[in-house]
Amino acid sequence: MAVIVRSGQMRHPIEIQRATITRDADNGEVNQSWVKLVDWWCAMEPITLRSRERLAGSGLQEEAEIILTMRTYSDLKRDDRIVTNDGRTLEILALADVMGRERKQEAICKEVVPDGD
Repeated sequence: MAVIVRSGQMRHPIEIQRATITRDADNGEVNQSWVKLVDWWCAMEPITLRSRERLAGSGLQEEAEIILTMRTYSDLKRDDRIVTNDGRTLEILALADVMGRERKQEAICKEVVPDGD
């Protein structure tokens, strides 16, 4: 059975980013920044029917879980993050190779929006 990745379903542009760690030479402070790896296309589908709210240490947050389906980007790692075309930042919770053929992958992601943003 062939794994078919229909390009028409991959209509959401995303940016895949990776964290870089640097140390400030003056005070030794460790800084994390995100660099763009690649622009990619995916299909997006909510996992839950509605956003869940939970009380976090910094206040009320809204969470939305999303599954992204895309052509395989072999360098994608769980520690990377995804930024959507509308500016949302998604944390990758899990990655899966659909049918084990390295043509199509799914990323289960979580968007966390702090209260007040």
